[in-house]
Parts: sequence; structure tokens; C-alpha cells
Amino acid sequence: PVNILSFAPSGKITYTSKRYLEKVGSPPTHIEDFDALARDLAHPEDFPTMFRRASNGFATGQPFVNRFRRREKDGVYRWIEARAQPLRDADGGIVQWYMASIDIEEEMRAQEALRERERELQQLVDALPVHIWSWTPDGKLAYVNKRSLGDLGLSGANFEDFTKVAQELIHPEDAPEVLSTSANCLKTGDSFIMRYRRRWKDGNYRWIEGRCEPLRDRDGTIVHWYQVSIDIDDEMRAQVALRESERALWQLVETLPVMIDCAAPNGEPIYRSRQLREFLGYELESLDGKGKSRLARTLDEGV
Repeated sequence: PVNILSFAPSGKITYTSKRYLEKVGSPPTHIEDFDALARDLAHPEDFPTMFRRASNGFATGQPFVNRFRRREKDGVYRWIEARAQPLRDADGGIVQWYMASIDIEEEMRAQEALRERERELQQLVDALPVHIWSWTPDGKLAYVNKRSLGDLGLSGANFEDFTKVAQELIHPEDAPEVLSTSANCLKTGDSFIMRYRRRWKDGNYRWIEGRCEPLRDRDGTIVHWYQVSIDIDDEMRAQVALRESERALWQLVETLPVMIDCAAPNGEPIYRSRQLREFLGYELESLDGKGKSRLARTLDEGV
């Protein structure tokens, strides 16, 4: 199931197999050598590379392989792989060139489909609003997505391992805990989730949530670590502002010169201001664990 051609050392066509004639058809009368045959059958986009490689092979006497699209007798181009080998005489002189070609159209289509899926996946990874990194089992940096490179100002080759990344990018106050946790996970194979501050390309630190998971083979051996980092700086700032607001409100309520009591819908006390606690002489917590509700104990103690 191959097409076979042979050429004289001068390049003149000396033989075409039956299967070749069935696929490609008989060469026109004006085509007598490899040069003219290649120009007639090779796809215009593939011809320069294919012809250069073949010409070098014929000139040096070295075997060569070409992959290109060849026009068949129905006018359709199909990918083929052509291998050429010289036959030499006892003195080493070339007496004939033999070329065998096989159809690789399906293989090339499959490769192109695979490349297209890889391109789509890469576009997806680059478009996601997260930082995606991958590490080897021993903690060497293997991949950083495009958004990480842009946000953090990396070149893709800045760091070699996690320790270097932590020293350069993680806030000094957070780095020891992150390093300790990640080192332990590399040993145990456990995934982890951590919140810490990472330096961006403008020099400012932003809070992120980093999640790292191992990828294992069928035997359970870790072959890669994958990390996704999400920017949570706005959330963390909002939480800090909320806690500060709560502290301020608490301080205000606690210092008001009035007695404030707060109870649940069933009457159970849930809060008393400092003024009221000092007036009564006991804390709410002192009413717990004595076989009665807070409300019952309040009535016993205070009324």
C-alpha cells in the first residue's frame, strides 16, 4: 500500500508503480524528471520546503524524508510522507534513487485537530481571571499562565522552585507559614488552601486565595501539582472594614451612659451593655449551666 518511484542520478523518472498511477495518474508528457514532477504535484505552500530538502538530498547523496500535500488525479491534495533512498554500486556511486510514499492524510488531520484543541485550551486558560501555575513533584516551577505573567510582571523564567517564589513574591509576614504548609504537602501529597499576600508588578501586595491539588497517575504517584490563585483583596479589605465598623459600634454601645438589654424572641437574654452588667453585678455567662434558662436565672437573681 505504497506509491513507488525511481529516478536516475540525473533526476529523470525511470519507474512509477501501478498503485502510484492509480492514485496520481500518469505524468504529463512534458514531465520527465523530479524537478518538474514536484512543481506539478506539490501544494504551492509546501513546495519550497519540500523541494529544498529533496534537492539537498540529491546533491549530497543523503537519504531524505518529506511530508507535504500532493495533488491526486481527482484534483484533491492529500498529505503524504515520501522517503527517498539511493542505490549505490560497488564503488559507492549512485545508480538509482528509489522513493516510497504513503498516505498520512488521516494522521495529519488528527494532529491538526489536536493542535486546535490545544489552542482552544490555551485560550481558555489565558482568559480565566485566575492565576494558574503547575509544579513538578519535587516543587520545581513548570508552567505559569499568561495572566500570572502579566499581573505579577514575570518573564516565565524568573523562578526555579517554590522557595524562590515564596521569597520573592509572598509578603514576608506570610511567607514562613506558606513555605511550611507547602513543604509539608509536598511530603504528604495533601492538597491545601491558603490565604496570603502576594506582590504584584506595581510593587503592592494583594490578598489571594491559593488552592493546590496533586495530579496522580493510575498507581497513585503524583506526576504534577496544579495551583489556582484567586484575587480576594477586595473581599479581605471589606472584611477588615466590617470588623473595624463592628469594633467602633461595640465601643460606642459599651460606653453609652445607659443600660441596654437585648433578648431573643423567646425572652432569653443575649446581650447586656457594660452599664447594665455593672449595675447587676454579674455577666450573662454566669447564668449558664445551672439547670435553668438565662431568663429564669435573671428573674431569680435580679427581681
